[in-house]
Amino acid sequence: MNSDEERNWDNFLLEVSAKRQEQGMTHKDLADNAGTVERTISRLLSEPTKNPSLFLVLCIDQDEV
Repeated sequence: MNSDEERNWDNFLLEVSAKRQEQGMTHKDLADNAGTVERTISRLLSEPTKNPSLFLVLCIDQDEV
């Protein structure tokens, strides 16, 4: 990823995390909505990877946390 992509990815994760907290959702709630497991969400938000599955990102984004 180039620096712009990394910045966009970091901003996306911050937005997801903020919306999750605003709505009182747990990592498990978000994982259930995205069709994945809590550990995946927890790891993604606390130890961001630079190459998550596109499917997971789309599921999280579609849920509009």
